[in-house]
Amino acid sequence: MRERAAVLWAHHVTTNTAYDRDDVLEEVRPHFSDAELVELTAISGLFNVSNRVHDTLQLPIEHSGEVNKIKTSVRVNTGKLKAYYESLVSMWPDDFPSTEEDLDQIAEASQGTMSERRLDEILLPGAAERIRAKGPVVPLSGSEAAQGEAARYFRLASRLYRRMPAALRAWAHIPLIGRSYIPLRLAMLHEGLGGVVSTRIKMMAVIKTSHMNGSAYCLAENTPLARAAGIMDETALAIASDGYMASPLLTPRERAAILWAEQIAINTARKEEHGFAELKKHFSTAAIMELTGLCGYYNMFNRFHDSLRLPPAEDGEVEEIESAIRLDPESVKAYLKAAVENWPEEFPEPNME
Repeated sequence: MRERAAVLWAHHVTTNTAYDRDDVLEEVRPHFSDAELVELTAISGLFNVSNRVHDTLQLPIEHSGEVNKIKTSVRVNTGKLKAYYESLVSMWPDDFPSTEEDLDQIAEASQGTMSERRLDEILLPGAAERIRAKGPVVPLSGSEAAQGEAARYFRLASRLYRRMPAALRAWAHIPLIGRSYIPLRLAMLHEGLGGVVSTRIKMMAVIKTSHMNGSAYCLAENTPLARAAGIMDETALAIASDGYMASPLLTPRERAAILWAEQIAINTARKEEHGFAELKKHFSTAAIMELTGLCGYYNMFNRFHDSLRLPPAEDGEVEEIESAIRLDPESVKAYLKAAVENWPEEFPEPNME
């Protein structure tokens, strides 16, 4: 029964229907603890990244001899993982690349109205209220009630976040995994940590992906960063529309990125060659890889947040979300160093029922 429940949940996370299926949740919930359900949702979402990124980039399937070289142990060597983190810190670069954007073109395009409304209110009216009415699938307690590894997780997270949004509180159920999620998300969304695509372009891809997947949570939480990148109400509406490829509010480069995000969301990028043709006109290989990874991960985040029914930020909370476009790499380096210094002596054993 437990295995069937896991497969059922993975199916509905993948098809992005878990949020609406109370009957599925009722069948799955009795078999898994809060931590297990968060982890199961995360891994189901994660393979929506792998499927999209690998298929979109048309990565070749390796022959069995190569596949068999992959370590088949189901248990990670945590000592090697710690050494990897230590290497990240010790090899931290002195300089990070700049973005490839034309800032004059961006400034010219940033015209229109910027209201105080969240993006979900503009693009998915009423969705936040419906989510709050259902309530989250797992408890979302904060740092004040946390103990052990969860408390250490919140202390780490507070180095980079002024506020603990619902997503970070959900990850606290599996804190040793959650703390690896934080630097990845920051590096993907912000400038200054190695990417070459501007946050403005990234936010446009996030808006298109999240609107297509109906993710009010992701639209709400990314409102401050999108606003900081100069995305006005009219621009957001254009991105979400069917006619974005003809919108005068968007540059050809922006349209190409939005088209790519759309094709990745519906997993047709590998078949529709015109999307990649448009992308190659405006982006380097490095930028295409970055944008593809971001779009893939937001298909995971949309499903993770929505399947767990995480409530979007209230109006008063939005202003507390980090909106700096460019992050200080040293703050992330300090985070990774602290993660190593607080490395646990033991890791929890999985439930083998």
